[in-house]
Amino acid sequence: MKIESRMKSMTWEKKVALAATEKDIMEALDHSIEHWKENKNGKGECSFSASSCELCTYCLGFDNECKRCPIFILMDMNGCDKTPWRSMEKHVTGKHGKEGLDFRTFNRKCPTCLKIAVKEYDFLVELREIIKLAKTEIRKKAAHKRLVEKERLQRVRVAALKREAK
Repeated sequence: MKIESRMKSMTWEKKVALAATEKDIMEALDHSIEHWKENKNGKGECSFSASSCELCTYCLGFDNECKRCPIFILMDMNGCDKTPWRSMEKHVTGKHGKEGLDFRTFNRKCPTCLKIAVKEYDFLVELREIIKLAKTEIRKKAAHKRLVEKERLQRVRVAALKREAK
């Protein structure tokens, strides 16, 4: 989905929640993006477990729930449902029959695995951009509210001065 259409369809509450994403979580998102960049290029360990995801490591560490994760906020789903990550999980278990400890790594020679890794990387990059846009939109709206309030106060002052002058 294009970023613009996703932003237009997003509720104000969701934009506020994404805009409130803390610096530490943004850094974790950047680490996850780098991890998936390696994955899509067939480098590194080609893993896709919660333990290899900085977002999971950071967000699950607080309350063992996904509620602070920007993916959860965007998708309204636990466990990265409705993301390319879930497609990777289904593909690896179905096509490659991996389970147990091998389950959370994918085959770097499999074109489908690499294609899904590209989709997950793109999804995370898009998420980062959506968060930045939400932060910008919230700041602009807050600045506009401050300006409107400042103008209102100025009108009140002028009216009070006119009353005093009479």
